[in-house]
Amino acid sequence: MSGIGMDCYGTAALSWVGTILTGIVIAAVSAWITVRLSLRRFQTERTWERKVESYQGVIELLHESGVFFDAVFEADIRGKDLSDEKKDHLSKRSSEAREHLEKKILVLSLFLSKEARNCLRKCLKELESARNTTDWVQFIDGSNSAIYDCINEFSDIAKRDLRIK
Repeated sequence: MSGIGMDCYGTAALSWVGTILTGIVIAAVSAWITVRLSLRRFQTERTWERKVESYQGVIELLHESGVFFDAVFEADIRGKDLSDEKKDHLSKRSSEAREHLEKKILVLSLFLSKEARNCLRKCLKELESARNTTDWVQFIDGSNSAIYDCINEFSDIAKRDLRIK
């Protein structure tokens, strides 16, 4: 009889240990899956945030590139002249923004879509084309059009890429 009793306790103990081990394995696997999914979500969200920052930075640079042309165009409409100092200051701001934009196209290639980079390259070509004209009005109008057409197209591309309505 004592052999039968020991066998019951041994089986019960093994069953109890098996249940604990099964629980531990399930908890470990569940924890691992949860951590992996959380990490993936964090990485996805961080990548999206970087894309937003990239698109936003480019739009700001495009706007900054256009300050000179906006000011000259506005002064022309009002029949006023900008001082040489003001023109030089705004021209420098625009040029610096354009140079920075050219660098950003390369640096941000990880976050900007190919369509967005092509849009920026097209804008830069149109700005260069406008710069090569000898007619002041064509230069201002062509540059202004290139920048604002690019801002509109680039914004649409950004919305699609970021899935923003």
